[in-house]
Amino acid sequence: MGRKLVRIGGVMALSGLVGGVASSFVPWMRQLVVTGSQRRAESRVESVTVLNLPHGLWYVLFLCSLFALLGTAAARRRRRAG
Repeated sequence: MGRKLVRIGGVMALSGLVGGVASSFVPWMRQLVVTGSQRRAESRVESVTVLNLPHGLWYVLFLCSLFALLGTAAARRRRRAG
């Protein structure tokens, strides 16, 4: 039963990590961008990725630390098993 829970937790952790990494490259929101001034002003809607959001860098750093923790745990698990 214990090993089965460890496998389920590992699968959930990996799927969450993959989803988090994929979300870094997918646009999260749309933003109206206005360039120029007065009569020459042009407006267009652009997609914004996570790194362009106010706390986007923290999100990416959290994902990297989660990846490091998961890799460390997997390496230690292999060392004990081997």
